[in-house]
Parts: sequence; structure tokens; C-alpha cells
Amino acid sequence: SRFVTLFYGVLDTQARTLTYVSAGHEPGLWFRARTRQVEQLASTGLPLGIEPDTPYEQGGPVQLGSGDVIVIGTDGIREAVRADGGMFGLGRLTQVLQEHAAEPAGGIHQRIVDAVHQFRGDIPQQDDITLVVIKVGEA
Repeated sequence: SRFVTLFYGVLDTQARTLTYVSAGHEPGLWFRARTRQVEQLASTGLPLGIEPDTPYEQGGPVQLGSGDVIVIGTDGIREAVRADGGMFGLGRLTQVLQEHAAEPAGGIHQRIVDAVHQFRGDIPQQDDITLVVIKVGEA
């Protein structure tokens, strides 16, 4: 009756690729600096513990370019709620990422966390916010 989601990634800094497996985890986001578009890194299998011997497909490799950003976070970000019951959602997360993608990884991380806290207002946080931001430097 218990399960856990997992995102496991291997970042090859020399080849500038990300290969991953996502066991039911929130989709990662890939900001492509060249086009300023955000793509989702889809789940590649069920959460761990749902069914024994579940196969997991490999995602990627994602070929990263200069200035690209990868954001991997828990559902506490998208599912953060405010007083009227509205959720932070994918749209707001994508907007924050696009607006602040020129900043270093630490700055992007802080902007996302701040945006979630501002959105929630005085409503207590219901779920954890765990977030990894990867920013690709110049070639």
C-alpha cells in the first residue's frame, strides 16, 4: 500500500547529455535556451512499489545546449495551494523558469521557491518542496 516516486539521472558534462529514468515522478522541465521553450521530461514507468518487477524505460539522452536549464522537483511545487484552493501548477512554474532562465542555477532555484511561497501566502505548506536545478554553461 506504499509507493515512492523517483527521478534518477546521469548527467554527462563532457557530452552535455542527460539520461534518466523517472518512476512516476513529477515530469522534469527542460528549458531550451535557443528557443526559450520548455519541454517536459516524461515519466518512464510506474512509481516504485506499485507492482513487482516493473520494467523502466530509459529517457533521453537529452542533448543539452549552452544556457539550457533542467528543473526537477517534487509535487509540492505544482500542488502548492492558496486560500481560494487554486494550485501553483505547471503554467506558473514554466513562467518563473522562462522569466529567470538567464540567472545562475541557484538564482533560478530561489526564484521558484520564492514564487511558491508568495503564491501560497499565509496558507501552511502541505507538502515538501524538493528541487534540483541544473544550468548548462557556455561551451
